[in-house]
Amino acid sequence: MNSSETTQSLLAEELDELEAFLVSGATPEDCMDLEMLDGFLTCLVSGPEPIAPGEWLPRVWSSEGAEPSFVDPDQGRHVLDLITRHMNGIAHRLLNSPADFAPVLYEAEDQGEQPPLGARWCLGYLTAMELGGSNWKPLTSREELAEGLMPILALAADADEPDFGAAAKDPRTRMQLVEMLPGAATWIHGFWLARRSGWTLPRRHPGKVGRNDPCPCGSGKKYKQCCGSGAAA
Repeated sequence: MNSSETTQSLLAEELDELEAFLVSGATPEDCMDLEMLDGFLTCLVSGPEPIAPGEWLPRVWSSEGAEPSFVDPDQGRHVLDLITRHMNGIAHRLLNSPADFAPVLYEAEDQGEQPPLGARWCLGYLTAMELGGSNWKPLTSREELAEGLMPILALAADADEPDFGAAAKDPRTRMQLVEMLPGAATWIHGFWLARRSGWTLPRRHPGKVGRNDPCPCGSGKKYKQCCGSGAAA
C-alpha cells in the first residue's frame, strides 16, 4: 500500500464495514462505536505528543481491558488497517484541508435512549485527552486558550452537570455547539501544530465564543461569568 492510499479517507462502504464490526458481537460491550472512535482519533492526531498504538488501541476496544474476538489473524489485521487508515485520513484532512474537516456524528431519527447529538464524539475526544495527561496543560491551564475546548466539554456533559448541563438539555443550543465542533477541532490541531513548529497561532478560532458574548449554554449570562469561568479548570 502506497503513502497516498494510507492518507485517503475510507470509502463509505469501508466506514460501514468498520462501524458494523465495532458494534458487533465480536467486540466488548463497551467498545467504541464509529462516532466515539472518530472523536478519539481526531484528538490523537491533534494532541501535543504522539501516543503509540499499543497504548491507545486497547482503549478503543474497552475501558476494562477486554479484547475483540477476530475470526482469524487476517481479520484482525484488516480491522486495524481500517482504523489506521481512518486515523491517517483525519490527520491528512486537518493538516492539508482543515476547511473540509467534519466529525462523524450519529443523528438518530428517534432519540429514545440514544446519546444526544455529538456526545459520543466528544467523549471519544476527551478520552484521548486523558491518555495525553499533563502534556495538554499548555492549553488547558490557560483560560483564554482552554475556551477552545468549550464546545467539546459542553456536548460531552451530562444533563445534570453544573457548568454545561443546560447545553446538554437544550436542542437549539446543542445544535449551535455541534456547528462549532469543526472550528474547535481544527483550532486545537492548529494550536499544537504551531507549538511544535514554533510559529504563532491566532487565539481566536472559527466559532469561538468571546469572553463577553452570551454563553451558549443558554443561561443568559456572559460566557466569562458562566461556562467560561471553569474552562481552564
